[in-house]
Amino acid sequence: YFKQIKLVKNNKNNPALTDRDGDRTLTYGEFDKLSGKVAAKLKSIGIKEHEAVIIKMGRTCEYMAAEIGIMKINAVVVPLIPEYPQDRVDYIKHDSGASVVIEDSFFNDINNYPVEESVEAAENDRTMIIYTSGSTGKPKGVVYTRKNIYDQIERAKNCVEGVEPLIFAACGSMSFAITISDEYYRTFAMGGHIHMLSEEVRADVRKIEDYYAKNHITAGFLSPRVAKLYKNKDKDLQRILVAGEKAVELYSDEYKIYNLYGLSETYVFSEFLINKLYNNTPVGKPRVGVEIRILDADGNQVPSGREGEICPVGYFPCEYNNLPDETARVFKKLEDGRILVHTGDIGKYLDDGNLLFLNRNDWMIKVHGQRVEPGEIETVMNETDGVTGSIVKAFEQKDGTMMLCGFYTSDKD
Repeated sequence: YFKQIKLVKNNKNNPALTDRDGDRTLTYGEFDKLSGKVAAKLKSIGIKEHEAVIIKMGRTCEYMAAEIGIMKINAVVVPLIPEYPQDRVDYIKHDSGASVVIEDSFFNDINNYPVEESVEAAENDRTMIIYTSGSTGKPKGVVYTRKNIYDQIERAKNCVEGVEPLIFAACGSMSFAITISDEYYRTFAMGGHIHMLSEEVRADVRKIEDYYAKNHITAGFLSPRVAKLYKNKDKDLQRILVAGEKAVELYSDEYKIYNLYGLSETYVFSEFLINKLYNNTPVGKPRVGVEIRILDADGNQVPSGREGEICPVGYFPCEYNNLPDETARVFKKLEDGRILVHTGDIGKYLDDGNLLFLNRNDWMIKVHGQRVEPGEIETVMNETDGVTGSIVKAFEQKDGTMMLCGFYTSDKD
């Protein structure tokens, strides 16, 4: 089902996924079988190719089996998390056209179904829609094709090359783009073993330390703020990946740390191997198959060292779902078929050729690795009884993380 992932042929009896705080492991063969049963059940309830299916579950092996099962019948994955409010889920369900929401109860009778094999899918078939913040108060869905995901798997391999054995601790939100590119699919493609950290563990750096040591984790993803607090209790760890916010004063001589950079519109498109402490760590150089241009307000490339908008060019997604005006503003198709993406991020190239992220050119910010539109929060605040106006601002703290503050006026005492 992914041409790079030879799950059963090469790795049938090797561990694929571990969840439940390390107490349950599925082999590649077992995982393939479970995803095949998901595909069979979806077909039995009438889901056809190209239809969207929402997943709204906790952090278990079943979540990933649902994703792969949806892809096996060439339907479209829409990954959400249980914490989403119902009105947001309802909006996404309507926008994506999904008729089914897979929740934990979906798996109650899963063993009653046969194992469905994968259907053929074209590279340009829609495969996933990842929803991100929207300035109107409504989330925007970034549409990914099979080729977009294939390409990203290949781009993501470099930063864990040489890690043996590849035992990866997945810590990102299941609706976060990096979980696809640099946690699950890439690790599957390399035959690695993924540990899905529970909500309880991923929220506490001391529990992360203990989990890493107990389970001999060799690579993992952490936010920069958590990585700064992490103390290595075991010598198995070889690689840490960080992303989502500025990395400030972050370095280790015990293991390698890669600073990753990307958006929901692109997944990760650049990376930097951190070689010392920085006040603002570079986000590095483009991944394979990517060009990064720094443009001025008129769309012209600026000289090296000058600030401008960071615009990656590659075979990226080319649309938001059902938003033609936003699509035209953000995605530009070039003559050679590549897509130039207007990120809204400001940065510059350093003398050594590495890219430095500086700030946003609009009100959008990142908080704990999640992209946030203050305008979306203001919209919700303004709907509160008694609020006559509001503004939301972010303040950067000394460690590079952002504190979000809301201010409002009211006609009530």
